[in-house]
Amino acid sequence: MEKVTVKIAGRDYSLKTDDSPEKIVKLAEQLEKNISYVARNTRNMNEVEITTMASLILLGEIESIIRGDVNSAEEMQKQLDDCNASLKKTQIELEQTQQKLEEQRKLTQSADEKAAAAAQPLKDEIESLKQQLKAAKEETTAVSNAKQAENQRHITQLAEYEKKLKSLNEEHQLETEILKEDFAKTAAEKDKAVEEKEKDNEKMRSTLSNYESSFDLYVKKKEEELTKAQEEIEALKDKLAQFEGQTGGKNGVQMTIC
Repeated sequence: MEKVTVKIAGRDYSLKTDDSPEKIVKLAEQLEKNISYVARNTRNMNEVEITTMASLILLGEIESIIRGDVNSAEEMQKQLDDCNASLKKTQIELEQTQQKLEEQRKLTQSADEKAAAAAQPLKDEIESLKQQLKAAKEETTAVSNAKQAENQRHITQLAEYEKKLKSLNEEHQLETEILKEDFAKTAAEKDKAVEEKEKDNEKMRSTLSNYESSFDLYVKKKEEELTKAQEEIEALKDKLAQFEGQTGGKNGVQMTIC
């Protein structure tokens, strides 16, 4: 049994078959062409109806090929393409074709039996395809359910991550607030220390200023005292000179004042 992937009604299907994969692919391609044709030329038909109509067309093509009424599938496709785009005319043509087939089947019973015998494997194959399509749908549903469960698990994990992230953010904010308070406290203590230092400096500047003022007063006082002493010395010198002038240097006594 071989695996083959075909596209029907715009969907990909993975099938298993004992027949030739090329044959299954060609049948699926022809069915897809018929589906596209019916969809282009009909209105107000759902996907199931379109697929059913296309399958009937495909069966008609196969039966016509078996009976030899149509030389090839390409000729049948050409005849179908020449039909009007309306569904009513297509249905009328299908009914006429079915009537002709019925008449030919009545006239040539043996040919009909051969056609039925030849069509039976195809019907069996179509039934097998239906079963495979059903299995594929069930498998798709199982995969979808598993995917939903996986998505739910991811959503749950995401919610847990968001909860942890929120908790970490709250802890970070709390630590930030504590750091801000510590920084504010440290800054306040530093400002207080700076203020006290400024006060001490101000006291030292005031003391130094007082000291400088006192020193200036002391120096000024000493200068005044020195000036006064010099004046007294000069006065004594003048008196001494006068005294020496009066005594005429008697008894050879000399005095020196400096």
